[in-house]
Amino acid sequence: VGLIGASVPEVTDEECTQCEACVEACKEGAVKLEGGHPVILPKSCLYCGACISACPTGTLKEKEAGYRILVGGKLGRHPRLGQELPGIFPPHTVLELIEKIVSYYMAHSEGGERLGTLLEKRDMEEFLKEIGKK
Repeated sequence: VGLIGASVPEVTDEECTQCEACVEACKEGAVKLEGGHPVILPKSCLYCGACISACPTGTLKEKEAGYRILVGGKLGRHPRLGQELPGIFPPHTVLELIEKIVSYYMAHSEGGERLGTLLEKRDMEEFLKEIGKK
């Protein structure tokens, strides 16, 4: 289970000076300037908060803070990327969700198999339902 801090940006009514600090700060190209204001491209945004920190005018602010959660990743001889659970999770729910993930693993793993291997064999929709995220 991996946790990544997340900060969802929001465009405010504060006047933008067109300095492009937010555009330069975004390594994903998820911020562009249009019509005098920044525009956030949700499909590209990783919710790192760099654009918010870079904005000198407060045109960009934090709408939501929490964590992105990845499950089933591993390194070693056969590395596997973790699968991201959909959504941003508030801090007060993260431990409860991790407990549900571990319970799911304990109930379904065979012979000490890894969580990633278990998720490869099972349907992700089923997993999300069982941990209460679908």
